[in-house]
Amino acid sequence: MPFLLRKIRQGRWLKDSDQVSWLTGEELPADTLSDLTTSSNTLSVYVIDDNLSNVVRVAAALAATADSLSNFDYVLINIDVLTELHIRLASTLGRTPDHQVNLWHRDLIELSANKLLRLAQHIWKKDEYERLPEKKMLDLIVESVSAGYIDRHRINIKSDKLLKRLG
Repeated sequence: MPFLLRKIRQGRWLKDSDQVSWLTGEELPADTLSDLTTSSNTLSVYVIDDNLSNVVRVAAALAATADSLSNFDYVLINIDVLTELHIRLASTLGRTPDHQVNLWHRDLIELSANKLLRLAQHIWKKDEYERLPEKKMLDLIVESVSAGYIDRHRINIKSDKLLKRLG
């Protein structure tokens, strides 16, 4: 079964930090909700294959839209959890510099505050966050440009390292 990728900031989701020792039971830090910012009651995600073969391509495309090069933190959400949480999914075109990745874009739609909170609680309980280091992201973006996946003129990143590698 496929997954949904959502870019996050891993530090907001870490449970072993002294900054969250005051939490009790099912609570999660309010800052985690910053990674689930909605627009018109929708949340942007990307479909990831069962075998996770397209994770790096999605990561490279999303990273290329950032202002600067950095670690890429993300969480994978099993698509089946949407049924359990009564969250609807809609196909919408993404806005990355990779046309194929844009086709993998979805929106979680008609989100209420309660649904969003339940999704955040699901992610918090799952506690499986991934990180692609900055150096790996640099390599992935360069590889995606070389393969013709990413249009180099649509990359937002202002990085001397990246510009040097792209030639």
